[in-house]
Amino acid sequence: MVRGIILGGLAFVAVFAAERQFENLSKDIDRYNSLREMSGESSFFKQALKSGLDLLSSFGGSGGGDGLSFFAAMQQDVVRYARISAM
Repeated sequence: MVRGIILGGLAFVAVFAAERQFENLSKDIDRYNSLREMSGESSFFKQALKSGLDLLSSFGGSGGGDGLSFFAAMQQDVVRYARISAM
């Protein structure tokens, strides 16, 4: 019985922490999407889905250029977001 109470408490803490992280992450993703919209680009999830599908479709092909270009674009977006948030 004590074991169940301890495991239940740990599960509650894990779910509570995950919910708080998701709430904070959703605010950041909303800001990120608004910055991408101002730049005339599609939302983060659309780009991630498109890049993921492109990567999967070319899996086993000659190169991983799509994956590398996705990470390069993400790096540029993070730098741009940091620059704008520092203003």
